[in-house]
Amino acid sequence: GTLISASIMFFDIRGSTPLAEKIGPQAYAETIRELFADLMDIIFNHRGSVNELLGDGILATFGCPFPGEHDAQNAVQTAIAIETHMTMLNAIRSEKAQVPFGFGIGIATGRIFAGNIGSARMIKYAVMGDPVNTAARLQDLTKDFPYPIIFDEKTRELGAGEVLCEKLPVTQLRGKKESVTIYGLRTLKPVGVDNWS
Repeated sequence: GTLISASIMFFDIRGSTPLAEKIGPQAYAETIRELFADLMDIIFNHRGSVNELLGDGILATFGCPFPGEHDAQNAVQTAIAIETHMTMLNAIRSEKAQVPFGFGIGIATGRIFAGNIGSARMIKYAVMGDPVNTAARLQDLTKDFPYPIIFDEKTRELGAGEVLCEKLPVTQLRGKKESVTIYGLRTLKPVGVDNWS
């Protein structure tokens, strides 16, 4: 393993349990399979990697295993693309009288450990560190704010120059000693507008 700088993104579907109960496990599994196929394409198209599928969630990394100059920006643009896709998908589902998907995305940027962990019985490539934990906590926070995408200060500095985001109340995340400055993503910066603030 090695220590690298990367951006971590957690995506999670909201309300999955009632949906699975309504349509049954087989139909739900097929629905998730189709959704994840689309979302993974979006992640790959923005130079991200899918580190792990978490039942009804995805852990994606940007800059891991190979760091780049625009990893945080790619992570933010991926989140925006996912939000756009989910909006279109939910419009179609509503027309078919199907339950729309709720979702949340958390992004954090910083130094992480990336490498193989485990034992002789089982080994996997994993990412660990404060940004990984922070991204997971920020994804949980989307339940409490009117923003489906929340990211930390480092991500804003490196990757959110072209988006309008709102600074949210400084938050004490579970498991962290220090408070964290976080931002909710609002919309893309309009093309040709220089004084967007």
